Amino acid sequence: QGEVVYPGNLRTLAVFLGTACQRAIGPTVHLEVAFLVDGEAFTLTAKSGHAEMIYQLANAADLQLETTYEALLSLAEGNMSFETFAAGHCKILVHTTGKEFEFMALMTAALAQMQG
Repeated sequence: QGEVVYPGNLRTLAVFLGTACQRAIGPTVHLEVAFLVDGEAFTLTAKSGHAEMIYQLANAADLQLETTYEALLSLAEGNMSFETFAAGHCKILVHTTGKEFEFMALMTAALAQMQG
């Protein structure tokens, strides 16, 4: 357990999440998610069996997720379930109905990869 540097090494969490999504993505997943983590923008694009996280805000995301680095870190380390995270530690705004279920399935699979 090293010292946490804000936002510095916490940004790597978003990249790690993108990598986990790449490993977990199925061939039918097609969505774009805008992440705002402590005000910093990331975009997860997932389609045709490929997932990529980039350090910019999506122009036309299917959904937007706002959270903190602390909550995302707790989720990634397995100290918080996705259900607890979604219910009380993030705000999800759905722009394309139904994509929230696709996102939840991808996140659950990605978290299993991260915690595996």
